[in-house]
Amino acid sequence: MTTAQDTQAELFNSAVNLLTSGNPVEAESAIASFRNLSDQGHARASFNVAVAYLKGYGVERDPAQAAHFMLQAARQGYTRSYEPLAYMIASGELPESHVLIPEGRRFLAQVWHFRARCRRPHSPRLMKHSLPSSPIYLALGPVGYR
Repeated sequence: MTTAQDTQAELFNSAVNLLTSGNPVEAESAIASFRNLSDQGHARASFNVAVAYLKGYGVERDPAQAAHFMLQAARQGYTRSYEPLAYMIASGELPESHVLIPEGRRFLAQVWHFRARCRRPHSPRLMKHSLPSSPIYLALGPVGYR
């Protein structure tokens, strides 16, 4: 008996195979599949759509759409999206951050940078001082931006 999660994993892997085929038509199909999975809450798919829009791979390059999907991936808990999202917020590519004053945008970008560093287990220097269980990380609370 397959679960919805197994089905999503199969669809994701199929989209990855299409994307790596080198065929532009298949790349477009892969991005459409990733987008569909993103709408279903698949964080890695959201990240892949963001990267596709950022690089213009299989879709028209669109920094605003890239930022939207990067934010979606971050909200879905995909930690690899935290740092790119911080740069997008700081540079003003995330349309939702335009309502913030510049200091607010810098602060929000720093929050995402901090979250990225807290989630990087491969850096002994960072692990020593900023574990995800640190009081500051806990004070930031769940990923919630509005």
